[in-house]
Amino acid sequence: MKFTWIREKFNTERLLQKVSFRQAPLRNRLLLLGDLFLICVAVLGSFALRFEFGGLFFYYLPQAWRMIILAAIIKPVVYYLFGLYRRLWAYASIRELILIVSSVTTSSVILSLAVTVMSFLQVKLDNYIGFPRSVLVIDWMLSMILAGGLRFSSRLVAESRSTASEEGPGNLYRRVLIVGAGDAGALRGGVRQKRGHKRCFRCNTRLQNRRRNDESPK
Repeated sequence: MKFTWIREKFNTERLLQKVSFRQAPLRNRLLLLGDLFLICVAVLGSFALRFEFGGLFFYYLPQAWRMIILAAIIKPVVYYLFGLYRRLWAYASIRELILIVSSVTTSSVILSLAVTVMSFLQVKLDNYIGFPRSVLVIDWMLSMILAGGLRFSSRLVAESRSTASEEGPGNLYRRVLIVGAGDAGALRGGVRQKRGHKRCFRCNTRLQNRRRNDESPK
């Protein structure tokens, strides 16, 4: 029994170290801070787009602050569970785009449920002032744009640096030929090209097999 308790304690400490904010890479911490800021922007922006800074905007502003608190708690946790803080976004592709859509949609659904519970509690406490449901849809769209834009901007920066290094004077990069690697060669070639190599060509495995058949004795 004592050994089991010690093992469980060790596993808990290792899990806390794994999700520790201090030991996370710098890019992940910056992404988290960026997400927290953009979450506030998305919520306030959804209320602003709905009411255009009119009288109703300031009337529902207390509800907006409560929604920001809920979103700041729910969305980063969902993003972390979907792996949005464990990706190299400089090499993002369609798979990462689908991951962003799934994570943002899931977090928005959970946020909608949390807002519903909050509204129910406010009705019970007789301090319910109403909540515009269309704001949740606008927040989902803004979160999709902002979360995706924040992450795919890393790819744009990486590609711009790669282009600048290729066009710069005195570069020492050389051409690379990958033969017979198939899809793995295409992936490797794309990574090498983004890292700054000038050109990278791929030869299909079918061409390699054809050459082997031509060179084999008949």
